Amino acid sequence: MEAELDGENFTFDDYSGKETVLEFLESKGVPAPFSCREGNCSACACVVLEGDVKMAHNEVLDDLDLADGIRLTCQATPITEKLRISFNG
Repeated sequence: MEAELDGENFTFDDYSGKETVLEFLESKGVPAPFSCREGNCSACACVVLEGDVKMAHNEVLDDLDLADGIRLTCQATPITEKLRISFNG
């Protein structure tokens, strides 16, 4: 998994996908943004640049957001082996 946040790049090779993207990043000390953790606010939104995720819940992203690759990390788990995301929009 690779994540870009505030100009920093983070790379991890031990993400099993059993926890959400947000939970994993937090466990690694990455200061990923979040607020509600329930898929209701979009504070944790990222853009998926490579790979794909499934979201358990989504109350805020519309079809255009989803088409642009925007996903909620608090609800996202990977469905591909490789995942590259950016919080920098």
